[in-house]
Amino acid sequence: MRILITGGSGFIGSNIAKQLNRSIKEVTILDKNMLPTILVNDNFHFLNLDLNSEMPVIDHDVVIHLASQVGSYDSTKNPSQCFSTNVNGTINLCNNIDTSKVKKIIFASSMAVYGNGLSLKEDDPKEPQSPYGISKLASEKYLKYFCKENKIGLSIMRIFNCYGPGQNTQGNLKGLLNIFIEQVVNSNKINVMGLITRKRDLIYIDDVVSAFVGQVNIENSIKEYNVCTSKPTSINNMINNIITACNYDHKQFKIESININASYDPQDVVGDNTRLLDTGWYPSTNLKNGIIKCLKETKYQQSFQQEKDQKE
Repeated sequence: MRILITGGSGFIGSNIAKQLNRSIKEVTILDKNMLPTILVNDNFHFLNLDLNSEMPVIDHDVVIHLASQVGSYDSTKNPSQCFSTNVNGTINLCNNIDTSKVKKIIFASSMAVYGNGLSLKEDDPKEPQSPYGISKLASEKYLKYFCKENKIGLSIMRIFNCYGPGQNTQGNLKGLLNIFIEQVVNSNKINVMGLITRKRDLIYIDDVVSAFVGQVNIENSIKEYNVCTSKPTSINNMINNIITACNYDHKQFKIESININASYDPQDVVGDNTRLLDTGWYPSTNLKNGIIKCLKETKYQQSFQQEKDQKE
């Protein structure tokens, strides 16, 4: 089997590529950025291309499409760039697919297509609150049209708040849980963009990877899946879990909400993962263990270990 991963140099894409490379030898990564450190020693075919540039014919068995501009906040600053990267990039990819060879597309969509809600199901109304969410929903609709017309299987994977070691927070605007890990480790003041009562559905990177890898061999239907744990966690509880994992004194931290009226940021976004569970997938990492893995396996390891040594 030959698999193409667009956006394979990114956080989620590189972890999927790493996992697939253990069992599937013909994995190609297409990305405008160079390969990250975790992939440089692996035997990947690498295409250093932007999705909006001239592309080769895509004749792989499966295309895992992750390449996009990520983040609701960034999309509000430049909606046209978000649309061009996410929607036009998706259309350009499809225009270069050999429909006689490609059997399935697995698309990384987002919880942002829903807007606000708890226990969100795949068929619930879609009310995106940011250009990013709108671009993901538009890409979904185009892919459904394209795959139906060409009899190609399609799995739309709506990822909720993914986190894990190695995630780039890019100026405290992306990677929700890792943003707060950085603040807890480096300061006693925690700035929260929005209300601390907001609820999110946090899912560890390994569980996202297993969800995508599991779709490679699933029948070639057209279906949407929520990639989530279905467990609501408030921002306040998330921060307190991080402080506890670091063995810090909660009293020394001051948590402050800023920019609480950001229209692009829904109050609550929690999914229902029943449909994905029915495929045999299950999230194996709970929040407590996920936080510990982030602390131990990232650049915070030294600070974390020093603090533990002092406590002991």
